[in-house]
Amino acid sequence: MHGEIGARHLTVDEVAAYADRGLAAPERARVEEHLAACAACRAEVVAVTRLTRSIASRRRWAVMAPLAAAAAVLVLLFAPWQRPGQHAAPMLREPAVTATVAPTPIVPRGGVATLPALIWSSVPHAHADRYQVTLFDQAGSVLWETHTTDTAVAVPETIRVVPGVPFYWKVAARTELGRWVASDLTSFTLSRARAHR
Repeated sequence: MHGEIGARHLTVDEVAAYADRGLAAPERARVEEHLAACAACRAEVVAVTRLTRSIASRRRWAVMAPLAAAAAVLVLLFAPWQRPGQHAAPMLREPAVTATVAPTPIVPRGGVATLPALIWSSVPHAHADRYQVTLFDQAGSVLWETHTTDTAVAVPETIRVVPGVPFYWKVAARTELGRWVASDLTSFTLSRARAHR
């Protein structure tokens, strides 16, 4: 990275390196500080993160499809078939679950210099109408939890975030029919004490 990020938008290389988690801690901290204030760059990071997730998902499907096909053939060959005149008990199934992409934590991740806000990718509005954000301490106890319709939330200054100690957070999106889809648990460690206003 060259120069100070605050006065300009992130470059394509900076966005790619951040999404790929390839930045050193000081560079990542500068990028995260910029992301906290710049909606345009946040949107670009979200788009790149979704794209990389989509590509990874397709690669997994390319590996799994032949295995699924082989399993289907084995079921057809070896499944016990019902003879004419026999009545089997009806098979009951759960309703189909649609695959909704979970929100992705963007900031903070890893070592951070500041904690301006917790920021995550959005889930399309047709699929999510509310987010639940949960902050955990090092022992896994819930420190703070809130609900919002936005994709960013400031951690209240009354919540004690100790420098040098890992903290964890996740975000869940409420989808249709009241189901929730949650992000992976993400960790961060604050490098210095929070400035109080």
